[in-house]
Amino acid sequence: MLKRIIDGIKRRLAEYRVKLNFRDVCYSAREYHNIILSPEFVYRDDNSTYISSFIKHEETGVTPWDIDEKSDISRISYIDSGMHLYSRLKKENWMCFFYRDVKDRCSFSFDIEDHKGLDEIQVSFHCDSLRERYRFMIRNNKTAVFEVIKNSRFYKFVRQRRCSVPLNEKHKISVVVDGNHYSLLVDKKPVLSLRDRKNLIGNVKDNKMIMIFYNRNGEINCDVSAIEMQY
Repeated sequence: MLKRIIDGIKRRLAEYRVKLNFRDVCYSAREYHNIILSPEFVYRDDNSTYISSFIKHEETGVTPWDIDEKSDISRISYIDSGMHLYSRLKKENWMCFFYRDVKDRCSFSFDIEDHKGLDEIQVSFHCDSLRERYRFMIRNNKTAVFEVIKNSRFYKFVRQRRCSVPLNEKHKISVVVDGNHYSLLVDKKPVLSLRDRKNLIGNVKDNKMIMIFYNRNGEINCDVSAIEMQY
């Protein structure tokens, strides 16, 4: 009983320290000179060894870049404006798009038209892996959040604001990483913007960014287009 109380206190202290590390700041737009349209990605879903081992909290040593023939690419169909993503009703429904060699100062954006309702529209950055990353997310189409995953531990709701993207309408999601300043914009309007005081994740050798669409117990049905990486 005592050990459980002590562990709970330690956990809350750790969460408090993580929240203190970040400071709310005003978003400051910057100019980018290079634009990559539809940057190359590696697709993985809940069928893949990489994602399924993460869900099961297993360490396999597999990376997103390893050859994987389990991901169901039939979930993706290409349309004139981009991609239509559809995955039938199921538990732990993941569709992930991995981008590598991401610059320390960049803007990543895409348009989304959600037809069914997603639990998470997420962009992870400063990624070493799914177990070590920062992420901006629109959760349950109600709240924008910034969270930290470090050493497989989730520090949730480090920052949050009310935010929604109505169904069957196209909306632009942008994540701006400017050194240690991170911002989430919806339809070009800042929603969350903060400064990382101590660089909790540390230096990432192969800096990645991940675009994730997730439903805990439901189908994924959305259109994603106008994917851009600017730096």
